[in-house]
Amino acid sequence: MQDIFDKVAGITLGKHEQYHDLTTAKQPLDLLKEQLDGLEIPI
Repeated sequence: MQDIFDKVAGITLGKHEQYHDLTTAKQPLDLLKEQLDGLEIPI
């Protein structure tokens, strides 16, 4: 999946209306940053 991120210029992130962190206290942005693994992409 990370190969896709190598080709994008930016990401628009919104919160899914039924998002539930399952007591992890992680927000959608936190999860995205984990997937980016240090790639510098404007969010």
